[in-house]
Amino acid sequence: MSSPSFQTTFDAFLPTLNQRAPKTAETYRLGLEAFKTFAQARGYWELPVSSLPVTLLAEFYRWLAEHYDNTFTVKTYMAAANAILRHLTRQQLLP
Repeated sequence: MSSPSFQTTFDAFLPTLNQRAPKTAETYRLGLEAFKTFAQARGYWELPVSSLPVTLLAEFYRWLAEHYDNTFTVKTYMAAANAILRHLTRQQLLP
């Protein structure tokens, strides 16, 4: 069975944000939009989830630090990225 694309799994994850508090969900949506922009710029968006690099979060952190001055924003957006990767792990889509 082939691994779904990062885009497909990302889009499937978004509705799960509704289970969070409204302000948290909105902040995570903003963080995930940044993660999406990063993934598209790096060519990860269309990759199968199983082909995402193990350095993905470290790369995203560096990208955030280059694009955002506010440390709180960087930490919060990293939390959103961690949430989707935990979701992919629970779905057994990441190695």
